[in-house]
Amino acid sequence: MLLTKLRRENTASGQSGQGTIELILTMMAFFTIFFMFVQCALSFAVANYIQYATFMAARAFQAGYASLGDQKAAATSVLEATLNGNNGGGRFGSIAVGTGGGDGDVTGSSIGPSSRVHLAPSADARSTAWEQGVTYSFKVKLYLAPLIPGVNQGEDSKVTLESQSYLGREPTEKECEAVLLLRQNKSAQKHNFIYDNGC
Repeated sequence: MLLTKLRRENTASGQSGQGTIELILTMMAFFTIFFMFVQCALSFAVANYIQYATFMAARAFQAGYASLGDQKAAATSVLEATLNGNNGGGRFGSIAVGTGGGDGDVTGSSIGPSSRVHLAPSADARSTAWEQGVTYSFKVKLYLAPLIPGVNQGEDSKVTLESQSYLGREPTEKECEAVLLLRQNKSAQKHNFIYDNGC
């Protein structure tokens, strides 16, 4: 009887604090997963906003202005208003950062013809292709559990994404004037000249 009582006391004293340790470990695992989920949700939300900004800039680029430079300036101003913060470092610099070159003051943006359009059969194939618009490259953090050994939280934990919106481009006033003059000259020479560039 005395031996059984001593065994119970030894077992009870050896297990004191076990519940506290289990609670702490459970809470650490829970909050790690919870914050990973929150950070991933923020990354998805910012990426969705960047897609919206890219689309709005492509709409501004699509509109017919006096010149191609005016179209690019309109798209750049939309990107600056939506993606650049007040300090110029990016509106969501802690979550997503533009990467690569940029048109204007927006790092990571490319406005104009797509690089996927080949220059065949003519040198102006890229400028007359429908695949023109806005591309924005940015890096977001790839959130991994910090409790996993060997997980890097530096530059290796970032992934580069690209938002593209190709809506085409309306001809500029100068392009329309050139086509109309050419059409007028061809008509005067009694040639049939049918070319519709949207003017």
